[in-house]
Amino acid sequence: MDRFRDLRELIPGVVSYLGGKTVNTKIKKDMDPPEYDSIHCLTHRCVDDIKDCFHYEAHQLFIAEHEGIGERALVLDAPLG
Repeated sequence: MDRFRDLRELIPGVVSYLGGKTVNTKIKKDMDPPEYDSIHCLTHRCVDDIKDCFHYEAHQLFIAEHEGIGERALVLDAPLG
């Protein structure tokens, strides 16, 4: 998670980072593991900053270093407010 959090310092337009491990909140005896093991949220100043973030070398390096680590990734891009 530290590497993703570091993107806040490396990419202009990223104004904040939140992240952590996920938990299963289903109440049942045979608790399945959560679908995803962690969540990362980068907040950007505007939609153009979201689009630009992907192309920065730091982001591309993060993707390359973590390729194949997780089975799945879900990316949601949305403006705040």
